[in-house]
Amino acid sequence: MKKTIISSFLSVALLSSYPLVNKVGANTLDDADNAAQTGSKTVASETTDKSQTGHEGMKHDESGEIPEGLVEAENPTYPEGSEVTIQTDHMPGMMGATGEVVGAFDSIAYEITYNDTNTGEEIANHKWIVHEEVENAQDEPYQVGDEVVLEANHMPGMQGATATIDSAEDTTVYMVTYTDTETDDTVENHKWLTEEELGEEEQDSSQFWRARTVEEVQADVSQYDTLEELQNYEVVGGDTLWAISQSTNFSVDDLTEAFNIKNADLIFANYTLENQPSLEDSYENQIISESKKTRDMDNMGDMKHEA
Repeated sequence: MKKTIISSFLSVALLSSYPLVNKVGANTLDDADNAAQTGSKTVASETTDKSQTGHEGMKHDESGEIPEGLVEAENPTYPEGSEVTIQTDHMPGMMGATGEVVGAFDSIAYEITYNDTNTGEEIANHKWIVHEEVENAQDEPYQVGDEVVLEANHMPGMQGATATIDSAEDTTVYMVTYTDTETDDTVENHKWLTEEELGEEEQDSSQFWRARTVEEVQADVSQYDTLEELQNYEVVGGDTLWAISQSTNFSVDDLTEAFNIKNADLIFANYTLENQPSLEDSYENQIISESKKTRDMDNMGDMKHEA
């Protein structure tokens, strides 16, 4: 499910920062028709050598290999390419992570308990494996308490292990590439997440502009009686020339002419009325400011190292 937010702002006071959104890069599934007949298919990506920090530091398989017979969902809530927020904590760094769906499939998802074939350690309540990852899987779904042999190879010590079914759900499962919230590493092709464990990536409400009321503006500009005095008023996020006009004895035309504002529908926060920049100047200043901030942080880091 994708949402496109289309906003049209008139007479806006733009906020002083422009947040940049990095889209998590994701691989897409190789095209293949009739997956059940053609065998397994693989997400086009390479398995990295970086160890993941879930399950006591064990490395999660990132190959993206799809079990033979697993059927792509026809109408998933989160189609391939959907940006999502993970709302579960199967592994450290997962809760609240943002990512992108790289595959959606209909199956029976099992929560299992098994003993690691390498260490003998019990791995309790592992989520999830799918029905197609059970060795010689029967046609009917397994029931709680059933024992199965795993073909799944999500992490070392899983494949070939005997597992007990803790729970079973007929659901859509998702493969997701996401950014670890603790390490900032990209985790490729995580298997599996259910629909209930995902949510659409939320927009920060602070990014949405709201026009201030005349009463709110009036409380700030009532002290200015003349245009000469008003020129020193520093615009607040949410101000509009119309609201400023309604709060003073000056028309919108008076304000644009007095302060050389080229677009009556566009004023900028954190600048006085006298020194309103153009859109291009404001964006350039913001980039310079961000660059300076980055340099200052780098310099501080260098000073710490020298100390």
